[in-house]
Amino acid sequence: MTTDPLKPTPLGTGGLVLVSEPTEAAFTILLPEGWTHGVHLQREHDLNRAIVSSIRPDGGAMFHVGDPRLPLFMAPGPHIAPQVLAFSPHIRVQPYTPADQFLVDYAHRFFGAAPGFRLLGAAPSPGFLRLATEVRRHDPSADVTAAAVTFEHSGAGRPMTCRVHGSTVRVGWMWIVELIVASTVEDVDALDSLALRIMTSRTSNPAWVAANQRLHEQRLAMGRRQVQHINAMTDLQTQAHHQRMRDIQDFGAANTRMHEQRMAGHDAAHQSWMAAQAANEGSHRAWMDGQAAGDAVQRSRINAIREEHTVMDSEGRTHQVDIHHERYFVNKRDNTYIGVGAATDREDLRRTHGVNPDDFEEARIVG
Repeated sequence: MTTDPLKPTPLGTGGLVLVSEPTEAAFTILLPEGWTHGVHLQREHDLNRAIVSSIRPDGGAMFHVGDPRLPLFMAPGPHIAPQVLAFSPHIRVQPYTPADQFLVDYAHRFFGAAPGFRLLGAAPSPGFLRLATEVRRHDPSADVTAAAVTFEHSGAGRPMTCRVHGSTVRVGWMWIVELIVASTVEDVDALDSLALRIMTSRTSNPAWVAANQRLHEQRLAMGRRQVQHINAMTDLQTQAHHQRMRDIQDFGAANTRMHEQRMAGHDAAHQSWMAAQAANEGSHRAWMDGQAAGDAVQRSRINAIREEHTVMDSEGRTHQVDIHHERYFVNKRDNTYIGVGAATDREDLRRTHGVNPDDFEEARIVG
């Protein structure tokens, strides 16, 4: 059974009205007349995303277009450069995922903690697939999948059925998720055609698109200039390094004979110094042990006040984390962390947090 009904959707007393994004006039979209609307453009580096909500006055039905929590995805591969991830922190490296699998994980991740949550099923979404496959007009090699996932939970103390229509679209190494969530205390099937109508009505402002493209090109040009400057500085540093190495070699060759003569005379003094140094090292080690113990006590006091733990990764680097979990996994790329319960293993992170477990390592609690 698919979710592509043609029956009319009850809107109440009104129809649909055209609503414009208010800040930059970036796009327009049709929304139910008389409902409460929230329309804005989310800008994160080069990622621009339409975020829309529309809520019926009695709160018994609502639509949400897009999700600000979703990143831009990049398939793993040799094309991934550290500077790309550093410049665009909202990019997540993750293999391309078909829509049905992605939306089931999405429902569990973002709604699974709601009271009375229950997954009701996943089905194809022909209307959304037709919308998504428009991408293939420009790139026949694009991967496009679409699905609809239905679930329920108790929203504001009353049962609410929700259906998320969405698509995952991959072009080259990049892929994105487009979705709309319809929620109602009534018949969610009645909202399907309206959800598709809302999504197909979203239209970008050509003037905004052109201005945004110019801004994107300016950023690319600035990035190229920065790379050229870095390369030039690297060349100068390399030349200077090679000259220093030649000078060192010439000096070393001339100095070797004098050094050997001095060493013969310094052997006896060196042995005496070594004995004194060993004694000093013993005293210093005892002092360092006492200092380390004091530091550990001080760190424990500070952590207790801040409600933090100090954890250490496999390379000996320490990180400050919250105190509310039993285990911590640190992202080896950007040093962010995920706190979990004692029963959660690293391989569970893909299911519980939607991340690649290979990017994380467990850090042990040291304070």
